[in-house]
Amino acid sequence: MRSLRRFREAGFAVECVPEAEGPVRTRLLPDPSVALSDGDLVKRNMYRAVARVRLQGLGPVALKVHVPHGLADTIRNVFRASRARAEWRAARYLEGAGIPTARPLLVAERRRGPLLKKAAYATSLLEDRTTFEPALLAHAPRERHALERRAAAWIRAFHDRGVSHGDLHSGNVLVGGGPGDLCDLRILDLHTARVGRPVPRWRRDAQLARWLHSLSASTGPGGRLRSLLAYLGSRPADRSTRAAWARLTRRLAAWERRRVRSRSRRCTEENIHFTADCTPWIGWRRHEWTPDRIDRALRAHDRALAEGGPAVLKAGRKSRVTRHGDVVVKESLTASRVLRARAGYRNAHGLEVRGFLTAHPFACVRRNGRAIALYQDLSRLPRLDRRVRDVRTSGAWTPARYAAFLDATADFVARLHRHGVWHGDLKAVNLLLAEENGRFAVHVVDTDRMRFRGRPLPWRRRMRNLTQLAASVPAVVTRTDRLRWWRRYAKASGLAGPDLERRAARDVGAALGRKTVVVDEPIE
Repeated sequence: MRSLRRFREAGFAVECVPEAEGPVRTRLLPDPSVALSDGDLVKRNMYRAVARVRLQGLGPVALKVHVPHGLADTIRNVFRASRARAEWRAARYLEGAGIPTARPLLVAERRRGPLLKKAAYATSLLEDRTTFEPALLAHAPRERHALERRAAAWIRAFHDRGVSHGDLHSGNVLVGGGPGDLCDLRILDLHTARVGRPVPRWRRDAQLARWLHSLSASTGPGGRLRSLLAYLGSRPADRSTRAAWARLTRRLAAWERRRVRSRSRRCTEENIHFTADCTPWIGWRRHEWTPDRIDRALRAHDRALAEGGPAVLKAGRKSRVTRHGDVVVKESLTASRVLRARAGYRNAHGLEVRGFLTAHPFACVRRNGRAIALYQDLSRLPRLDRRVRDVRTSGAWTPARYAAFLDATADFVARLHRHGVWHGDLKAVNLLLAEENGRFAVHVVDTDRMRFRGRPLPWRRRMRNLTQLAASVPAVVTRTDRLRWWRRYAKASGLAGPDLERRAARDVGAALGRKTVVVDEPIE
């Protein structure tokens, strides 16, 4: 282990390698955030920011600056080491254990009594490397399989050496050049790592599942099995292997639920994509949607409402919607307008996280009693009710294309319900239809009355949505078409069978008797 320098400077307690002492004193302190702002930002969230920075005397480094956020985080840093200190200790342990990582250069903490005010941590910058998944996809199949097995065996090796990485995913492993069985692997982002203690089986299972879940875009069931066998060093027929596969499958499903919940919250958290800095408005926005850009869109919204014309898409008692270039401005007018505007913005982001198409949410702001959300303009796409009415009356589609349309929309609604997505106003007017390369894609709008349950919808909610759709689709869609649509939906939802078909017909028919049903002109 290398000798270290320990000193205090500008209120910071510093520990660093010898060659970093001069750059720390002259370039990094008294405020690491200044050095961070001069670099290329890589990541930002509530707790830390990371940037590539060039420090004279050290060259390019990866600099992390941690600032406590909220009461719970402040208390945590009183009783536990700061994230910067934890990462410094873990990185030095990995160096001693022979596990490749970025070279740790320094850690600096400033405290007022026991309260942490700011901490910084820096490592050497690993250049000419890519994160694991892009590197995996760049290899030929044979080399890709070798890299999958090698990474799993490597994870087993550092587990056996007492290293437990709490955030083990493909973005935290860098891969150097060379074939899959020889290229250099480096593990990063060690602030959640626990070192020097045996890693229990449940932690090993959780971390291996986390790792494989992060490769879901590039690794199928075969790749997961290869990785599991390489990690266990066993054969597929072994009883222990089958038990481990069952545990892995459950863990993967749990990680997917956790990923969806986490990413759904990010549109109302400070990070590299979103910010709460909307002055003079209050709310959240994407970084590229600056306050000036938002202000211009809202002035155009007010002018359109005052002058009328094609820019006004809706001027009702609950909301007013206008279109300006590539943005739609929706102003909520109900008593709960702030909650409705925020819910629409968050739910649109939640749909995207779950892989559904919708109007891209840009911002949600409020001021002086007004609550407004900004979305991508999808007015180029026709509404489903108008499109199906036009093509049925004109005969523009062949029977095969019309059947493909029925199947595509039934599959979409079934997938929505399987994922536990509840739309409180799932009418055809709120579904937009895109037709590209002979395929249909459905976009959902008017997202302020949605819920994400995390499990398939119950029967009552499914039937309510099906009733809304049935009532809002024009009568040109015949009973035969509607029956075909139901059977496709039921098959995709796991509800197929004559008993369920009769039950659904009875429930939907009774509900339709209490609703206004579209004959020709769509309901707005």
